[in-house]
Amino acid sequence: MESSQSIPFALTILQKCQTLYEQAGLVTGWVEPSEEAPFHSLLVRYDKVGERESSVTMDLCFLPHLEEAASEGVYLLQTFVTITEKIFPIAAGEMLKIVAKINTQLPLGAYGFFEDTGLVYFKYNIIINESTGDDAAIKTIDQQSGLILHQIFLFIDAILDVAEGIKTAEEALQSAPLL
Repeated sequence: MESSQSIPFALTILQKCQTLYEQAGLVTGWVEPSEEAPFHSLLVRYDKVGERESSVTMDLCFLPHLEEAASEGVYLLQTFVTITEKIFPIAAGEMLKIVAKINTQLPLGAYGFFEDTGLVYFKYNIIINESTGDDAAIKTIDQQSGLILHQIFLFIDAILDVAEGIKTAEEALQSAPLL
């Protein structure tokens, strides 16, 4: 690994987050930049999420094409978590209903649904300012990740029930906390 002085701030922060999560016993990985996704992504796997004990992978990446902001030390970190990669086709309307209802209750971030692929996700973006220093940035990212994981823990079972056609949005919302 190169010294952190020769690595851009965003990559250094992701590498330090990886170390933190690995020390906590989490499985991590990397997605290298490509033409389709021209940025590094840190992948962090969480198991036993929700009552079903589902597994999810949190994808952390600094969004590209913000060179002017980066030259001022301002970066946009995106956290993207795939909840499920497919839903029953007849559940699409119900998925839109449950996602809309849950999103109105969240303190940060939002669930979403790609109707064309059936992918259900949670996404949150945060500004990280280089002037705060590495330690403060890592602490902010770790706290944000904890809150995101908590929100996924609260709602993953209801969302999966709808995705699998087990319940309607209304039925799933009745068993979801805080709604």
